[in-house]
Amino acid sequence: MIEKAVEDLLAVPRKGHCVVWIEYEFALVDDAPLEMGDVTLYDSYMFIPQARKDDGIEFPHREELRQVLKTGVEWWPGDGATIQSDIYSDPNSYAVARVDLGVRAVRGASEAADIRMDLILALATANTGSTRWVSTGATVELVDGRVEGRSGISARRKPTVSRYGMGLTAKQLPRTPRDLSVAIGTRPIPYEITEAVRLISESGFESGYENTFGTTRSRHARTAVGLRNHAVEHIAAWGELGVSELDCGLSRNWAYLDWRAELGNTVVYLFRRNWETAQVKTLLPKVYPHGFGTTKFERVHANAPEILAMCDVPMQKQRLKSLMSGLDSEAHFHRAERHFQQGIDLELKRLRRVRNALVHGNPVRTSMIDSVVSIAERRSSDALDLAIDAFSKDIPLSQRLREIESEAVDRDARLERGQTLLEIWAETDVARGPEQPDYSLY
Repeated sequence: MIEKAVEDLLAVPRKGHCVVWIEYEFALVDDAPLEMGDVTLYDSYMFIPQARKDDGIEFPHREELRQVLKTGVEWWPGDGATIQSDIYSDPNSYAVARVDLGVRAVRGASEAADIRMDLILALATANTGSTRWVSTGATVELVDGRVEGRSGISARRKPTVSRYGMGLTAKQLPRTPRDLSVAIGTRPIPYEITEAVRLISESGFESGYENTFGTTRSRHARTAVGLRNHAVEHIAAWGELGVSELDCGLSRNWAYLDWRAELGNTVVYLFRRNWETAQVKTLLPKVYPHGFGTTKFERVHANAPEILAMCDVPMQKQRLKSLMSGLDSEAHFHRAERHFQQGIDLELKRLRRVRNALVHGNPVRTSMIDSVVSIAERRSSDALDLAIDAFSKDIPLSQRLREIESEAVDRDARLERGQTLLEIWAETDVARGPEQPDYSLY
């Protein structure tokens, strides 16, 4: 027996094209398959019954899923013999993940797929504290198209009628970099990034205690801010940058993004508030022909008088007019940008004071803690996104920050040459693809 064990250890590892299918519960996915590089996610209730049918709808990897379903492992919903396929018998949501690991050693493939999915799900839930997917234990491993291993489900959780937090996770998943899965398979994940993900995930749960009051609520907020500060420090260490240098790069575009976001959100708010009026019914096809997905500011600018007419509060009308004037005027845009930058600088200064106080153990007022929670969340979220983006593209974090700086410098240079933001966006937004419909109203 010892000789056999030694022989197995010294043997050349068997390699093959490994694909692992994993089932999750508390998992909500769109009706269409979500492709994220080498990972594809399927809604179980939509695609498993279609895969069981001989005349079911076609979708990516359908024949492979049909092969997986014939292995004897119990998948939800069943075929009527193992478990009842009616969704009302189990209101939990289920999803199936296909993880393509490529050609690699067969041993440890399932564990590698679990690690890859754990990081993707941790990134999706890190900044929100939303519901984390839970593996049911149903796993099938394919090597070169043939079933290599399988495992049955553990005891399923009791049905629950609440899907709170599942939708938020579903919205975050498509925002995860699609080349992240490939990067995970080619090189190890830096410790600093995994630790930052863990810290931000913990802070998300700390911030989620909304039903607590007084000193308990302050304690949770204090903990969340401290965790997010530590996460940024880990990311700065991985990028071999100082924390202040990272903060400067992160906030370079914040004023511009805040101005753009406030303009878009104000216009959407006006449409929603006046939803039943004739003005909205006339303007909606002109400004939002595909629903409230992406705000195209050239349409807002073309219909500015009609949009301003929907404002019945003078201060709101003046504010919206001031924001709109930045679309075709360099002076008005820079004036608005300076206004937002002053607020950002003040929040960052307040955050540094709180951070120093927490490090040295000095007392901090509850009002001060509450005032920096949002900027701490934004700072750590943007830092993590940049780190993941840099890791996925295999470039230094400092180079990614320089790209952000170059975008801002190029925009300012174009404005100085007399171009308007509308003209700049007309040249740069083409690569971002068409508008995405928003079905939240339907």
